[in-house]
Amino acid sequence: MDASFSDFESVVLELARHSGSETVDLSSGHARWDVYRRAMDSPAQWGPLLEIAGLEPDPSIAMSVVLQMLERVPEAERISWTERISAEDKRSLADLRVRELRILDAVSGDAGTDYAPTFDEISEWSDWLQRRASEGSTSSTVLAQLSQSGRTRRVRHLSAERLRMLRQAS
Repeated sequence: MDASFSDFESVVLELARHSGSETVDLSSGHARWDVYRRAMDSPAQWGPLLEIAGLEPDPSIAMSVVLQMLERVPEAERISWTERISAEDKRSLADLRVRELRILDAVSGDAGTDYAPTFDEISEWSDWLQRRASEGSTSSTVLAQLSQSGRTRRVRHLSAERLRMLRQAS
């Protein structure tokens, strides 16, 4: 058994123990994902989970862990998560998600900025970003633009509803 597998095994088992399981089938991606998913809900386990992101043998599972964690950790820690992804094609998706989360933070009032994206910028946002902005933006400008020209009917509807709620609250 090589050292990297031994490290992988010990970290997964540590995460499993902290979530109440004494054993986990290391050969099962589903079993490992279940352990990781439970660890995501415990900030005390985020350190070992970060380590797992670089040790996980299945690149899709590693990527799923990173994408989930990017939404949970503070902005200053996001890059350390993306750096754990070794596959270049997967890493570019993680880097994109960091940029999208920065935009989402700004239009949701979380970044303390007056960021006002242009119509062209919003039209280039991914479906994921448009949907998330329609669900959580505090910017009436962004919501109005998404309600008129969001890429999907769901985005247009959510944006219009959120805009209506924000106007009622004012």
